[in-house]
Amino acid sequence: MQSHYFIAVPLPEILKQEIKEHLMKDQQRETLSFKRWVHQEDYHITLAFLGACSKEQLETIIKQGKELIRSWIPFSLALSEFGLFGQENKPRIFWLGVQEQPILYRYREQLYQLCQSVGFQLDRKAFSPHITLARQWTGADRFQLEELCSDISSKWVVNEIVLYKSVLTNEPKYHRVETFELK
Repeated sequence: MQSHYFIAVPLPEILKQEIKEHLMKDQQRETLSFKRWVHQEDYHITLAFLGACSKEQLETIIKQGKELIRSWIPFSLALSEFGLFGQENKPRIFWLGVQEQPILYRYREQLYQLCQSVGFQLDRKAFSPHITLARQWTGADRFQLEELCSDISSKWVVNEIVLYKSVLTNEPKYHRVETFELK
């Protein structure tokens, strides 16, 4: 199986733990029946999914990514609300969003342009920054998003971006290949 790569905003350890503890409260109430839960160490906000890549592409994106991201200033993000992708009654993705932050969109666009110049074919869907929490609803009843507590309101400063490699046979699945420090 070929490895896939992506570039993402990592979450601080304390925030990962807070999210996990919050979700465990709901899981213990058995209100969240999903086939697969994302390991807390794999929580992140994807900026660019690269997929499979050649050694040359990887070396180039690391070199040029370092230069680009070094020019970025650190910025704050704050968690917002839970959401879904897919059918509302049987979602395929359960996620936690972040509050609107214009600088995140600007940086993501710069990164996209760089990745495309290196030869990556990237998804052109509208950017919806989120942290994937679970996949594939398996509950017998309709998923009740409105019943979830939304008292996670943490804020953090982003001062690094990470190039990850997916290792689907491991848990956690995502492993740091390179860390890009902001200015």
